[in-house]
Amino acid sequence: PDPLDRGIAQLSSDLFDKYEIFKSRDMLLEWSPKNVHKANGLEKLIAHLGIEQSQVMTCGDEANDLSMIKWAGLGVAMQNAVAAVKEVANVVTPMTNDEDAVAWAIEKYALK
Repeated sequence: PDPLDRGIAQLSSDLFDKYEIFKSRDMLLEWSPKNVHKANGLEKLIAHLGIEQSQVMTCGDEANDLSMIKWAGLGVAMQNAVAAVKEVANVVTPMTNDEDAVAWAIEKYALK
């Protein structure tokens, strides 16, 4: 395993009870309080805007996007997304985020 994976394996298990801890990139470890994630923010936003969850499309590529990809009416993973994001997405784009995949998703699903 790489150094970050070894470090994660050494973390106290009680930390995982208090925090969402995940590896986003090869050398990036993200921590946030339990149940504080992108889907929470979207829930508050749609309540304020008066729209339904089924009307929301989200796009993502990293582990920190998992909650919103699963939550959305349409979760879109970029072609270069980590495997976990692709597994929960409704759609995987045919191109990466560097190749305008978000624009592709907006044109295909939001503007039709």
